[in-house]
Amino acid sequence: EKGDGSVKFKYISQSVFEVFDYGEYKGIDVNNREVVDIGANVGDSAIYFALNGAKKVVGIEPLPSIYTKALENIKLNHLEDKIIMINAALGSRRNKIKVPCDISTFGSAVFSTMESHGDCEVPVITLSDVLEKISDSYLLKMDCEGCEADVILNDYEHVKKFEKLIIELHKKYIGAKYKKI
Repeated sequence: EKGDGSVKFKYISQSVFEVFDYGEYKGIDVNNREVVDIGANVGDSAIYFALNGAKKVVGIEPLPSIYTKALENIKLNHLEDKIIMINAALGSRRNKIKVPCDISTFGSAVFSTMESHGDCEVPVITLSDVLEKISDSYLLKMDCEGCEADVILNDYEHVKKFEKLIIELHKKYIGAKYKKI
């Protein structure tokens, strides 16, 4: 997207193709703005936003092995000064959750923190915690396989602080709440 095509990935998942090949976020102007990326996966959307002018991106990824892969992809693209990654899940209340310590990049794309299962414990943080890390609540991108419903329905006071929202809803995780949202 950035002209010279110099983006690099050591680790990929389906979302890399969605973002860079299929243009999922094409036309979203983040120039000199700040982005919160919930469900950062291997760092693809965070990297995309940083390469397209975001002055800061805060990425949240609950899976430790995928978080580590995101850090490597960010470093490979020399974007450590623009992207802050946090190894945590997002929810409407602070807590802890069990997640798999090691999961494939393609398996991570469908992992949901709606159920606590796995052998690694990570914190559950809130949007209030994330907002403390930015000064410009411009864009909130949420693709977290179900946590969207919890956050939108139970912490909307922080969701509405953002100027723009990109939210992928997963009906299979939120059921009847889909219509309410």
